[in-house]
Amino acid sequence: MASQLAFNSSDIDSLISSFVIVHRRRNALSGNLAANNLAGQPADFNFEFKQTTWRFWETCVRRLAFGNADFAVETEMRPGDEIFQGLKAYEFLLEIICGLHSPVKGETEVQGQFKIFCETLENGWLKKLLKHAYAESKVVRDLHLRGLGSQSYGSITRRKVRECSQVDIVGGGHLLREILPWILKLDLKIRIFVRSPEKLADLPKRNQQVEVFSLSQRPEKLGALLLLAPLSSREIKIWAAEALDGSELILDFRGESAHDNLELVEAIGSEAKSRYLPLKIIFDEIEAVKGRVDEQVAKAQNHIREKVYAPQNRLSQK
Repeated sequence: MASQLAFNSSDIDSLISSFVIVHRRRNALSGNLAANNLAGQPADFNFEFKQTTWRFWETCVRRLAFGNADFAVETEMRPGDEIFQGLKAYEFLLEIICGLHSPVKGETEVQGQFKIFCETLENGWLKKLLKHAYAESKVVRDLHLRGLGSQSYGSITRRKVRECSQVDIVGGGHLLREILPWILKLDLKIRIFVRSPEKLADLPKRNQQVEVFSLSQRPEKLGALLLLAPLSSREIKIWAAEALDGSELILDFRGESAHDNLELVEAIGSEAKSRYLPLKIIFDEIEAVKGRVDEQVAKAQNHIREKVYAPQNRLSQK
């Protein structure tokens, strides 16, 4: 059974003992990741190693160099860079693969990225070790990290709108930068309405599913409507007009939604309770999930720690 995997192979133990990871975070250099992606400004966070024996893997928030104790770490270390060796390196890798260091705790995407990376490696000690780590990460996920739910505005938005015909967004500020990368993963048409569309002119060039319009243009039809701009309920009602009643879903991220939503609810009609979600309901759903996530993440971390250090503990007890 997969959950009975253990670190008791002398071969694997030897590989782990000499395993080295050099770790660099992207956000330490480039600030807000989503903002940089939207602005088309990828950060240079590459290592510059003289030896060609190191192997590199990167996610959206970090870059890892894999090697062993025989490899010289011949690179300029920057503030925030870390070096792990042996059991610490292996423990850190498992936590990353399981999504425990991801912005959304316990997410699955990083594990899929790691699997693809492993398949690109030539046969040898590193591939053997990393495939072992991948197998262990599956055990941890199966036991502790299934069905954690939505933990951010971006993730909850993607889950809510995935069955809609299109996404219509009002507003182009910080919240757009947080949410847009999530819904770009869906095969949906995305329309963004802002006061100054020229500021987002590059978005449609990089993403064919995105269109940008001026708020002076009124929609004839609405799919899932995301309200991100601090417009009043009356302004939104005037802008959307009859299209508001035909909207498929409304996610109201305005801080004003707590006291300024009556006209919106009236415009939506009898189905308002099921189709209209104000900020408080969205926030409460995220917070409810986070409590459970924190508990499951702690269990996953304990599981990893117990597995990684089991051989060492057995030796110390002899």
